[in-house]
Amino acid sequence: MGIQGGNKTDYGPVNFKIEGDFRGNNSVGFRIRHAYGQFNNVLAGQTWSVFGDPFVIPWTVDVDGPNSSVSTRAVQVRYSELLNENIRWMVGIEAPEIDISSDTIAIFQGAPDVDGRIKYMAKKGHLQAGKSLLTFQYLLPVVII
Repeated sequence: MGIQGGNKTDYGPVNFKIEGDFRGNNSVGFRIRHAYGQFNNVLAGQTWSVFGDPFVIPWTVDVDGPNSSVSTRAVQVRYSELLNENIRWMVGIEAPEIDISSDTIAIFQGAPDVDGRIKYMAKKGHLQAGKSLLTFQYLLPVVII
């Protein structure tokens, strides 16, 4: 469930969207899916990652969606621009989300992701290329003998 709206101003369009569901932690509780504001070509908040392409995800009866789809939502600030009627490019800075730890190693991201994409839109489909720059830091345990 959600709400969205917008208005045209003297400085450009302003839009917002807030959407959530009840599939939070372990499918219990409320979860924010999208929550962002947009002014002209700048968007800030949580929505689909710049790197992914949610329009190509096939519909399934599985609530979690198909395997191997790149369809994550990220907290971000992004800029997008329509270069002509068929080409749109986008670049964004996204909050890092990979933190893995075990008894032997810890992997985390110390800097935000920088994602970019360019999309060619045709009458019967589209073609998209994207790039994601990530940093990983590894912490190995110190063994003192």
